[in-house]
Amino acid sequence: MKKIYNKAEQSEKNRKYYQSHRESIIKRIRANQIRDNYSLEKTPKQRRIRFIKRKTRKYFPLENKRCDFCFNAATEHHHNTDPIRFDKFNYVCHEHHVWLHKKEKENVA
Repeated sequence: MKKIYNKAEQSEKNRKYYQSHRESIIKRIRANQIRDNYSLEKTPKQRRIRFIKRKTRKYFPLENKRCDFCFNAATEHHHNTDPIRFDKFNYVCHEHHVWLHKKEKENVA
């Protein structure tokens, strides 16, 4: 049976949980990064992608932007080119960002 929940309530619960467990969460994340020796960020490709995403956030802020699919407030950029380019993306809400990634996975498989 599917659980139905209020997104605003869930967001508030998540925010409270993070605030009360912030130190342990940060400690766990740092331990994982050290254990992996930051391996996800060390390849030239991953470094290039990180710089492109940083440039996108700098030149195309999300303030007052709307999702290209549902016109709710945009919360993320979704890059849609291969290779990735800083100026080719969609403004999307979180729901549509997840949906786009699922759609991409289905097309690959």
